[in-house]
Amino acid sequence: MQTFLPYPDFARSARVLDRKRLGKQRVETLQVLRAATVPGYGWYRHPATAMWAGHVPALVAYGRAMVDEWTARGGADSTGWQIREFAPEAWDRAPDDDVAPPPPWLGDEAFHRSHRSNLLRKDEELYRAVFPGDPAGLDYVWPVPAEGRTPPAEPPHGRRAWVLAPGAHEAAGGAVVVPFRVPDGVRESHWVQAVARVEEELREGEPVLLLHGPPGPEQVVERTVLGENVHHAVGGFSLELERGDRVLRRDLPAPARLQSPRPVFAVPAEAVGADPGAPRV
Repeated sequence: MQTFLPYPDFARSARVLDRKRLGKQRVETLQVLRAATVPGYGWYRHPATAMWAGHVPALVAYGRAMVDEWTARGGADSTGWQIREFAPEAWDRAPDDDVAPPPPWLGDEAFHRSHRSNLLRKDEELYRAVFPGDPAGLDYVWPVPAEGRTPPAEPPHGRRAWVLAPGAHEAAGGAVVVPFRVPDGVRESHWVQAVARVEEELREGEPVLLLHGPPGPEQVVERTVLGENVHHAVGGFSLELERGDRVLRRDLPAPARLQSPRPVFAVPAEAVGADPGAPRV
């Protein structure tokens, strides 16, 4: 995993990348963003994640440069809206606006030279004309990560809202059922874990968000509150929910929090505009 930066300038870096690597940078930007912020996503300790720690807006601006160049070359894109969710203000900035604060390693010639060298190693025939004065095969220069980094974690009782992805919930009369059977497109191991969390961790009075439809800025988010503790029903666990409102995903305070790969997960209540209340015992 790598976010290639042969130059300090994001747009200039994007322009010199070959199509294969340019396309991959969009995906890897999204992976690093999720690794840094989504609990349980993985890749947190990878040096490509560590070097961007504390600089999410700058990474979003980098992703924007890669997406812009990719689409300018005629490529179709599905990553842009997902990258934007992590820092809309950085994505929406004017091209000549600075991203503050930039990572401290941005502009370090040894760092950028190592990226040019590794691009030469990957395809010397293509990149020799682009980087005529650089050697091939240097080791990557990995910036030292900031001290005190801790992996992203779910919030505790009293500060969280639960999220049920599409497929993780079904209407059943006036209630919502989390089915025992594994939904389409969900790993069995993830679903076993999700069902166990519903039974063991959801508490009366906690906010529960039901996601409807495919992911995207227009995805409908139904905000509810668990009216009483979870109980068994035919084919699943039944949730008696006190209905709240419906909003579009794009209108949430921090919609990127919904990018977990898990079908059932918890997010900070304030990130989705929910009142955590006081869970009843």
